[in-house]
Amino acid sequence: MAITVHGNNSAGYFLKIFKQKLLDKYPEGEIESIFRLVLADIINWPYSETLHLDGKRFSESEILKVHKALEKLQEGVPIQLVAGVTEFYDLKIIVNEHVLFPRPETEYLIHIIKKEISSVPSKILDVCSGSGCIAIALKSIFPNSQVVAFEKSKEALKVSIKNSEELNLPVEFNELDIIEGHWPIDKVDVLVSNPPYIPYAELGDIDEHVWNHEPEMALMVPDNNPLIFYERILQKGKEIMANNGHLFFEINPHFANELLSLGQDLGYASKLILDLENKNRFLHCQWQGK
Repeated sequence: MAITVHGNNSAGYFLKIFKQKLLDKYPEGEIESIFRLVLADIINWPYSETLHLDGKRFSESEILKVHKALEKLQEGVPIQLVAGVTEFYDLKIIVNEHVLFPRPETEYLIHIIKKEISSVPSKILDVCSGSGCIAIALKSIFPNSQVVAFEKSKEALKVSIKNSEELNLPVEFNELDIIEGHWPIDKVDVLVSNPPYIPYAELGDIDEHVWNHEPEMALMVPDNNPLIFYERILQKGKEIMANNGHLFFEINPHFANELLSLGQDLGYASKLILDLENKNRFLHCQWQGK
């Protein structure tokens, strides 16, 4: 696809082009947000400059970058993958097709942890760490804590390690199959996990942009055992958590009550926490000793 510019290199003109070309895929307000992300993350305008487009113009090289971004967006590629980065808890997180793109719900989980934890934890563990966004954000909040992360995917680990290095927020990333492998850690004060939690029966509810461009292994769980990761983590938590240690999970709201009961049955003080849409999106458990 080629765009004929006819000498018009104004940012406002290109915003109109984006709306014309993408209106079949996104609402108009979302297109405006996507366009500003293109300006900020692809052609490196300061974000404040993207909010007021009057009088602003693109150079020839910038026009080429905007063209390429629009072509990919028309093909259904998510803006996070087009840009190669996304913002999470005021951090620029590198993403690619091997990791989930950080969601607002997950960022809200970071705020919950910060609110619930009253003292600096000695040791933090992120299970199923993906891009590393959770572990790295927690390291930014608790710089004196030891932060450890487990992830099965070699390709995802490459991304998370690069994020940690680029942001100068050291995290100890470990390749580990959490179901089959030995967990080389103990005395954990805070454990957090956003594991796969979508059963294949809910596949029809997943947006096409997600299914086509994010890793299946980070999204999906078997229909006959949708809580497999939570059960494993809560069981291992009894072995590795410090007394009064906290576990925080992002969860599928469809299984909220089952997960609450699971935590309580395993001896944890447990509660559900609502997300910004008043859905039971999070589970907070506290281990009170063996």
